Amino acid sequence: MNTKNTIAAMHSKHKEWLSKLLFYKDEMKIMKHRLNEIVLKYNSNEMMMQVEYFKNQFKIQLEQINILHHEISKHENELIDEANKNPVAIDHKNMRNHSENDESILRFEQIFAELRKELMSFLVKLM
Repeated sequence: MNTKNTIAAMHSKHKEWLSKLLFYKDEMKIMKHRLNEIVLKYNSNEMMMQVEYFKNQFKIQLEQINILHHEISKHENELIDEANKNPVAIDHKNMRNHSENDESILRFEQIFAELRKELMSFLVKLM
């Protein structure tokens, strides 16, 4: 029997994903703080254009975090409903695959890593 799609296994995966999203949200706060420090030191038009670019990227990524969180929570609610209907099935019943969520999380992580790298390159130039 394929156990990776059981309610318990999927619940565990959801917790992992939600934890990651929380981490990225916190990391984004730190990145915004670093960017605000730059604004206080440098305020040329060119710098401000770069700062605006990063602020827009942060906004987009925060929206993505919220979308992913919503999708994962929606799927988690489906699991809860199924578990409430049949508590014995938690470790046995296979549910619909959530590979689209897995792919979305992976894609988000890649984009976020690239944004982080881009921001760090920008900050290093100023130090």
